[in-house]
Amino acid sequence: GTKDILKKVSFTIKPGEKIALVGKNGAGKSTLVKLLARIYDPTEGDIFVNGVNLKDVDPNEWSSSLGILLQDYLSYDFTVEDSISMGGADKEIDKEKVEKAADVSDAKEFISEFKDGFGQQLGRDFENGTELSKGQQQKMALARIIYRDGLVTILDEPTASIDALAEEYIFNQMIKASTGKTLLVITHRFNTTQNLNRIIVLSDGRLVESGSHEELLIKNGEYAEMYESQAKAFREKRQEELEEVFEEVEEVA
Repeated sequence: GTKDILKKVSFTIKPGEKIALVGKNGAGKSTLVKLLARIYDPTEGDIFVNGVNLKDVDPNEWSSSLGILLQDYLSYDFTVEDSISMGGADKEIDKEKVEKAADVSDAKEFISEFKDGFGQQLGRDFENGTELSKGQQQKMALARIIYRDGLVTILDEPTASIDALAEEYIFNQMIKASTGKTLLVITHRFNTTQNLNRIIVLSDGRLVESGSHEELLIKNGEYAEMYESQAKAFREKRQEELEEVFEEVEEVA
């Protein structure tokens, strides 16, 4: 009843590289990052870290080097400060680092509106507790990963509940914040892929393309097709919005 999810996928990630992992649903993207995180081991083949088989690396040492945000993340009903600093729960809270993480994740904007700021209690079950929106929860989860400051950060659809403008800001900030560290991002929004070093395209469990945004557009393969389809949908939506505005102006006139 089982089947291979990934088939002969092989590539190298250099230290400090910023990589996007893209592909249609079911391509094997989430499976790949879970293997890299050693949530489970491959049934065939091996993963090497600095030439050492990942199976031979101490699990605690490897996990301490990672910062991972998967699609199904937890939200904590603590104070804002405690919720963010959960990213480094084994160490004393660094308040300056908490604020920086909130700034990079674009969470600081709504946190500053809270009466108690970073001391604000989260969760309606608590007296004077605040319930966050889905987008705010995602920014808090991002802040927690940024606070963790892992040598390798893995993000699986980290901005799915966030608008496009905030998403662009967050990605630009994260690239700056992860200077000298490795960043691997799974995304379906291609406005976030253009500033990354490399894009790896998976299809049906196979690696079918690899290169920069410009290189893959020139290649005119699967990535270019997905990118153009998304860009076309965005242009059409933008045109509809402009037409609605013009109609409202004409009615007022």
